[in-house]
Amino acid sequence: MKTIAIAGGLLASTLLLAGCGLESLAGPNNEDTVSYEVTDKVATLRLVSRSGDAVVTETGGSGIRVVETLHWRGDDKPQPEHKVDGQELFVTYGCPSEWGGAAASTTRSRCPRACG
Repeated sequence: MKTIAIAGGLLASTLLLAGCGLESLAGPNNEDTVSYEVTDKVATLRLVSRSGDAVVTETGGSGIRVVETLHWRGDDKPQPEHKVDGQELFVTYGCPSEWGGAAASTTRSRCPRACG
């Protein structure tokens, strides 16, 4: 009985600590794709993602193209954000529900060779 209580406690802790990354347990059932071009001069790409995949592809072009595929369950749609500060492009997303929400973002970026 003690083993079951410990296992249940560990599972509950994992669910609470995972926050936005619960898609592996109860997969998100909504999806949306957002894409945009960044024409500002960018030398650095900073990507902050708590759950999901990130793919950065180097190209010979001059602009940056970002495609974000958002995944979520219920009303917990991720809120993507991107901004250029100086020569740094910052890409991230937030989850509306910090406790128990199921949200993720898959980010695909195409950057010129000068962006690193």
